[in-house]
Amino acid sequence: MKTGIITFHASHNYGSMLQAYALQQTVLSLGHECEIINFRTLRQKTFYRPFYRQNLLRSKVKALLYPRLAINDKRKWRLFERFMKENYHLTAAEYATFDQLRDAQLGYDAIICGSDQIWNTTCFDHDPAFFLGFTDNAKKIAYAPSMGPVPESAIEHRFDNDIRDALESFSHISVRESATADRIEAITAKRPPVVLDPTLLLTPDEWDALVPAKRTHPKDYIFFYSPSYDDSALEATIKLAEQWGIDIIVSQSNISKHRRRNKRIKFKTAIGPVEFLSLIKNAQLVMGTSFHAVVFSILFARPFYAVGGMEDARISTLLSATGLQQFAKLPEELNDTKATAAILAGRQRLEPLRQASLQFLRTALTE
Repeated sequence: MKTGIITFHASHNYGSMLQAYALQQTVLSLGHECEIINFRTLRQKTFYRPFYRQNLLRSKVKALLYPRLAINDKRKWRLFERFMKENYHLTAAEYATFDQLRDAQLGYDAIICGSDQIWNTTCFDHDPAFFLGFTDNAKKIAYAPSMGPVPESAIEHRFDNDIRDALESFSHISVRESATADRIEAITAKRPPVVLDPTLLLTPDEWDALVPAKRTHPKDYIFFYSPSYDDSALEATIKLAEQWGIDIIVSQSNISKHRRRNKRIKFKTAIGPVEFLSLIKNAQLVMGTSFHAVVFSILFARPFYAVGGMEDARISTLLSATGLQQFAKLPEELNDTKATAAILAGRQRLEPLRQASLQFLRTALTE
């Protein structure tokens, strides 16, 4: 079966890029041909291009104040593009609009939309294409799409009729977390199964094969990653770093104003998807608000603190499934052995869910 995947693959976001890769590899491992549909809207490409190329005065000023950050942001952009070229089975053509997809006559037997927040209508780069209305000739499958951290309040009811109509043409629907399942059930009167994020379908060894042997940072460190900047989370990270006498690695430039705040903060902003995996794998502790930082901390069995994790529908579903709710609390000590043992046990609890998720895909692609 020839299968296409459409998702936020080109958003230059670590989680989006890695889950697209994982879903591709999983479909291939199930014995099907697979391509990632190269769908990149203009607003998405504009938003994720290097910040010094943004048409905003503050971006230009930031580049002048922090020229090294500007250089590294360009390097980061190149690393993301390289990851796509080297690891994705991309369509030859690139599509920027719903109409272009509709006119393309892609010729797939099945199209999968998912995973990530492609059904979060509040995302700036959300597009109706992620509900697959551009085709009537392929089997439509939803694998683990998300409506975001708080779908019950974020997804406005004015979208309900459009979503209901779109989902009627799907042969198989699954979602990534229980809160999204609740919202879809309220819209369609049918509850979809909850499956694992695609990144959890690959084994730790499969992810480890992507990680370079050389460490990104030679010393012990806390890796802080919070896509939406959280000042209280950074303050907590600084206190722990001071207490334990280790560095803080930050891969994002949106907290550059804190460069002089604490000498333990080390910026590593020229970081692509592979380097992101390395930073998690080799960290003494991973802290922040990112769902995929939690995912890869579990996969690499690294201690982590999911800031506000039980208030985030995506993270709370994962922590509850693994029995790792204690990692949504600030750690009192840096006990690598104790934390690793707990995470390994939690990871083992995912295996039945992993098998059920793989079976969902097998069935969806073959029925």
